[in-house]
Amino acid sequence: GISKTPPLVDPESGRYILGEGLEADKKYNGFYPDIFHFWWHAYGEWGDWDYKAAGGLTALKAAVDNLQNDYKIPASLYFLMDRCTKTSQAGRKIGAKVTRRKVDGSAMQNDKLWYSCLGSKVWTDYSVETIQRVRKETGVMAVYLDVFPVWRVRPCYSTGHGHKSPYWANEVTNKFVKRMRGAL
Repeated sequence: GISKTPPLVDPESGRYILGEGLEADKKYNGFYPDIFHFWWHAYGEWGDWDYKAAGGLTALKAAVDNLQNDYKIPASLYFLMDRCTKTSQAGRKIGAKVTRRKVDGSAMQNDKLWYSCLGSKVWTDYSVETIQRVRKETGVMAVYLDVFPVWRVRPCYSTGHGHKSPYWANEVTNKFVKRMRGAL
């Protein structure tokens, strides 16, 4: 089975109660999960805000170590790499540059988010670096990359991202996933 439960963490103390949750799974299901997936919307970043939501990096790393070493259950982290918040480090630094472009050249965005082009070399490089950094910091064995394949109904028409205009969704998806797999 797969346990896709949000982190069982006390936000005040940063204490994880994984043991209790895993024992409940075993009691009711007859087994521990095959993988434990830590999920919440980490919009292309996994920085201070995300670690704070996870009880702090130290607590998250301890929970990952507990799962993988004591229970022999691989831990996974969720990534949503098709967007970033405008207030995040990535959003402030490269968001406007890597956002998908509509046919008229305007940015795909709303008041809070940039919708990143997975065909942008700058964004792909950033994504690879982020996932490598987070895996090193946390020790997780797996990552979950959401929103694949790229939506063919919302292509990017940018001529500055290094892809055809508009991009071919299957080609962009393939290249992005290959870069991610190569990084892992």
